[in-house]
Amino acid sequence: MATGLALRRRHASRVQGQLASRRRLWLERFPATILLTVQYGAFVVRPAVQHHTAPEHLIVGICLVAVLVAFSIEATLVWIGPSRTRPTTVTPQAATIVFFIGVVATLGTALSGRGSYAVQIGTASASRFASLFTPFVSWLLFGVLLVLYLYRQRLVSRRRASMIVFLGFSIETLVSLRQALFAPLISFALPVLVGLLLVRMIRIRWIVIAAFLLPIALPPLYSLRNGLRVQAGGVQGFSGTQTIATRLRLDLDMGQLRNFAVVPAKIGQPSFGTLVRFGLLPRIFDPQRPNLSTAEQLSVAIGGSSVSSASLTPLGEAYVLSSWAGIVGLVALTTLAIAIGVRMQSGWWFVFLGVAFSGVSALASYPSLLASALQSIESICGAMIACWIVRTARSPASRRLVAA
Repeated sequence: MATGLALRRRHASRVQGQLASRRRLWLERFPATILLTVQYGAFVVRPAVQHHTAPEHLIVGICLVAVLVAFSIEATLVWIGPSRTRPTTVTPQAATIVFFIGVVATLGTALSGRGSYAVQIGTASASRFASLFTPFVSWLLFGVLLVLYLYRQRLVSRRRASMIVFLGFSIETLVSLRQALFAPLISFALPVLVGLLLVRMIRIRWIVIAAFLLPIALPPLYSLRNGLRVQAGGVQGFSGTQTIATRLRLDLDMGQLRNFAVVPAKIGQPSFGTLVRFGLLPRIFDPQRPNLSTAEQLSVAIGGSSVSSASLTPLGEAYVLSSWAGIVGLVALTTLAIAIGVRMQSGWWFVFLGVAFSGVSALASYPSLLASALQSIESICGAMIACWIVRTARSPASRRLVAA
């Protein structure tokens, strides 16, 4: 036992020297600023200015305030470097177990109907057993991020890490197609892609190449999704007159701000206590509670149907529901969480970092993302306990006790 701990300490010291000697990426110094600028610059500000999407000045102003808040915080903290690397408490075996538990939970949730398009529009109902899988769905993402962290620590081979990432994307793609929703795949892809960049498993040029391939890959995927939606008894949600380029114009989503003459608006959004209830209390212990329906409430507020959903992007929704204070609070809280996750040299902090990235995703939903963050943090604690049990069970002392 002592020998193994000494070896891990020497390995951690060697890795610390390697990490300290390398040059920090700009993505490690200004992660929130870069992610906000890339997403909202490319999909909101550029098309809004190009097509004069009303209210143009408000759209640009909201995005500018968000980027300035993130940059101010990260520029203030830029002099704080990464913490000292400590011996990792997560073994490759434990990370793999977390991953496959997440795979089983994700597939179980999809097969039981939870979160599918058919359930959302009321043409189907979820199985009562779905609540058993829900708390472990995020473990799939946790397992991938833990393996990436172990790869950076030279404890997992590149081949094994690549296989886990590939399996994760494959499972999420299949589940997204079955549910006729791409939100789970997008929520999984953003933290994993950023994690791949942070551990230097891929380079930025591969992201650029993937961006150019998206217009080729998206049309058949959306056609398949639309067909599945029609089979489920719903509408396509993506008409033939609407191109992929139009679909990716998030300025049109944020342009719906013009329908709200007074902010903050009262549309029946959940209270803080409700968000905490949804975030910390698993549905299996609260089966009668309804779903968070902010998107449906927004749809009704702008004159749409209660069975459809509307998105104004998280920044737009924060502005509508909480005015400028909501934008500043959301971006500041997310940026601080990301700054902590980037600097803490720990596998679990790396997982926390992946969860924090959801706060800057342009396709998230406010304020539901706050409840999702609490659920993820609670799930991280469960995964930590599971890994501790695995590590303890495999320790020499435990083996001697079992043998006795």
